[in-house]
Amino acid sequence: MGTHVHGNQLRRLRSEKGRINIVTIVIILAVLALIYCVCTFAPAYIKHYKFEEKLRAVANLSHRVKDEEKLRKEIDRELKILGMELPYDAVKIVWDSYGQYVEFSAEYARVVKLVPFGAEITLHFDSLVIERFD
Repeated sequence: MGTHVHGNQLRRLRSEKGRINIVTIVIILAVLALIYCVCTFAPAYIKHYKFEEKLRAVANLSHRVKDEEKLRKEIDRELKILGMELPYDAVKIVWDSYGQYVEFSAEYARVVKLVPFGAEITLHFDSLVIERFD
């Protein structure tokens, strides 16, 4: 047997279908907040990820180049390609006294502007790359 819907029930179903309730508004606001956060913070994290890739590449270069200043110049060159500037002491290069590894570490902060609010937030990043000479 089929279901029979009376006229009053049909009108009630139609009116509930087009209604926006508080849950819908909360979901829409949550999605908009998520989009805002991604658009605001993702570029800083993506750039940090790319910086870490470049730091690993320079660490790999240390197998052939043992001069710290040449390695720093390579890091600076990679930073310019990424459009980043870091103070000299933000990146540290430490050679193992036994010549078994070299350690590249970086600590820096990026200021992210919260556009419509006129506020800023500081994100802190750190990286550690250890290149072993086996």
